[in-house]
Amino acid sequence: MTKALVATASAAVLAVGAPAQAVVPPEHAVIVCQSASFYANYDSSSGPTGLIRVLGYGNKVGHTRGAHPVYNGWAATFDFGKGDWGYVRNECLGGYGSCNAVPNVVPHADLRKDSSCPHSAPSEQSQPPEP
Repeated sequence: MTKALVATASAAVLAVGAPAQAVVPPEHAVIVCQSASFYANYDSSSGPTGLIRVLGYGNKVGHTRGAHPVYNGWAATFDFGKGDWGYVRNECLGGYGSCNAVPNVVPHADLRKDSSCPHSAPSEQSQPPEP
Protein backbone atom coordinates (compact mmCIF):
# COMPACT_ATOMS: atom_id res chain seq x y z
CA MET A 1 0.00 0.00 0.00
CA THR A 2 2.88 2.39 0.70
CA LYS A 3 4.23 1.94 -2.85
CA ALA A 4 0.79 2.72 -4.28
CA LEU A 5 0.53 5.87 -2.14
CA VAL A 6 3.98 7.07 -3.22
CA ALA A 7 3.16 6.38 -6.89
CA THR A 8 -0.14 8.28 -6.58
CA ALA A 9 1.56 11.24 -4.85
CA SER A 10 4.29 11.32 -7.52
CA ALA A 11 1.72 11.28 -10.31
CA ALA A 12 -0.17 14.14 -8.66
CA VAL A 13 3.00 16.25 -8.46
CA LEU A 14 3.76 15.59 -12.14
CA ALA A 15 0.20 16.47 -13.14
CA VAL A 16 0.41 19.87 -11.40
CA GLY A 17 3.55 20.82 -13.35
CA ALA A 18 5.84 23.76 -12.84
CA PRO A 19 4.50 26.95 -11.25
CA ALA A 20 3.48 29.75 -13.61
CA GLN A 21 6.20 32.27 -14.41
CA ALA A 22 5.89 35.41 -12.29
CA VAL A 23 4.86 38.56 -14.14
CA VAL A 24 7.49 41.28 -13.80
CA PRO A 25 6.12 44.83 -13.90
CA PRO A 26 8.00 47.08 -16.33
CA GLU A 27 10.66 49.39 -14.96
CA HIS A 28 9.99 53.05 -15.79
CA ALA A 29 12.02 54.49 -18.66
CA VAL A 30 11.66 57.14 -21.37
CA ILE A 31 12.15 57.21 -25.13
CA VAL A 32 15.53 58.84 -25.77
CA CYS A 33 15.38 58.86 -29.61
CA GLN A 34 13.71 61.71 -31.50
CA SER A 35 11.16 59.13 -32.64
CA ALA A 36 10.77 55.39 -32.10
CA SER A 37 8.50 53.06 -34.05
CA PHE A 38 6.31 50.97 -31.71
CA TYR A 39 5.33 47.60 -33.22
CA ALA A 40 2.70 45.09 -32.10
CA ASN A 41 4.93 42.03 -32.47
CA TYR A 42 8.34 40.71 -33.45
CA ASP A 43 8.80 37.86 -35.93
CA SER A 44 12.20 36.13 -35.76
CA SER A 45 12.28 35.61 -39.53
CA SER A 46 11.07 39.03 -40.73
CA GLY A 47 11.56 41.44 -37.81
CA PRO A 48 9.00 43.80 -36.25
CA THR A 49 5.42 43.60 -37.53
CA GLY A 50 2.26 45.66 -37.14
CA LEU A 51 3.27 49.28 -36.61
CA ILE A 52 1.05 50.63 -33.82
CA ARG A 53 2.35 54.23 -33.66
CA VAL A 54 5.51 56.31 -33.43
CA LEU A 55 6.64 57.35 -29.95
CA GLY A 56 8.45 60.64 -29.47
CA TYR A 57 11.36 61.74 -27.31
CA GLY A 58 10.38 61.71 -23.64
CA ASN A 59 7.39 59.34 -23.94
CA LYS A 60 7.04 57.38 -20.72
CA VAL A 61 7.48 53.65 -21.26
CA GLY A 62 8.54 50.58 -19.31
CA HIS A 63 10.98 47.75 -19.90
CA THR A 64 12.68 45.61 -17.26
CA ARG A 65 16.18 44.73 -18.37
CA GLY A 66 16.90 41.05 -17.96
CA ALA A 67 13.23 40.14 -17.49
CA HIS A 68 11.43 41.41 -20.59
CA PRO A 69 12.56 40.01 -23.93
CA VAL A 70 14.84 41.72 -26.45
CA TYR A 71 14.99 40.13 -29.92
CA ASN A 72 17.70 41.35 -32.29
CA GLY A 73 17.65 44.78 -30.64
CA TRP A 74 13.84 45.05 -30.40
CA ALA A 75 12.72 45.30 -26.76
CA ALA A 76 9.30 44.34 -25.38
CA THR A 77 8.09 47.67 -24.05
CA PHE A 78 5.01 48.95 -22.22
CA ASP A 79 3.66 52.35 -23.31
CA PHE A 80 2.36 54.01 -20.14
CA GLY A 81 0.54 56.66 -22.21
CA LYS A 82 -1.77 54.24 -24.07
CA GLY A 83 -1.41 51.28 -21.71
CA ASP A 84 -0.31 48.65 -24.22
CA TRP A 85 2.67 46.42 -25.01
CA GLY A 86 4.78 46.45 -28.14
CA TYR A 87 8.35 46.41 -29.41
CA VAL A 88 10.72 49.37 -29.76
CA ARG A 89 14.45 49.58 -30.53
CA ASN A 90 16.41 48.89 -27.34
CA GLU A 91 18.79 51.82 -27.95
CA CYS A 92 15.78 54.17 -27.80
CA LEU A 93 15.15 53.27 -24.14
CA GLY A 94 16.85 55.25 -21.37
CA GLY A 95 16.26 57.13 -18.16
CA TYR A 96 15.56 53.89 -16.31
CA GLY A 97 14.01 54.38 -12.88
CA SER A 98 12.62 57.81 -13.70
CA CYS A 99 9.02 58.78 -14.45
CA ASN A 100 10.00 62.13 -15.90
CA ALA A 101 11.31 62.95 -19.34
CA VAL A 102 14.83 64.18 -18.70
CA PRO A 103 16.56 66.40 -21.28
CA ASN A 104 19.73 64.85 -22.71
CA VAL A 105 19.15 61.47 -21.07
CA VAL A 106 21.96 59.05 -21.76
CA PRO A 107 20.56 55.82 -23.28
CA HIS A 108 20.41 52.99 -20.74
CA ALA A 109 21.25 55.40 -17.90
CA ASP A 110 19.84 54.44 -14.52
CA LEU A 111 18.04 57.38 -12.90
CA ARG A 112 16.58 55.97 -9.70
CA LYS A 113 16.01 59.41 -8.13
CA ASP A 114 12.28 59.50 -8.86
CA SER A 115 10.51 56.87 -6.76
CA SER A 116 6.96 58.23 -6.98
CA CYS A 117 5.42 57.76 -10.40
CA PRO A 118 2.09 59.38 -11.25
CA HIS A 119 1.05 56.74 -13.79
CA SER A 120 0.20 53.17 -13.01
CA ALA A 121 1.93 49.96 -13.95
CA PRO A 122 0.05 47.41 -16.02
CA SER A 123 -2.14 44.88 -14.25
CA GLU A 124 -0.67 41.57 -13.14
CA GLN A 125 -2.35 39.87 -16.11
CA SER A 126 -0.57 42.17 -18.57
CA GLN A 127 2.58 40.65 -20.02
CA PRO A 128 4.98 41.45 -22.84
CA PRO A 129 3.81 40.12 -26.19
CA GLU A 130 5.07 36.71 -27.26
CA PRO A 131 6.71 36.64 -30.70
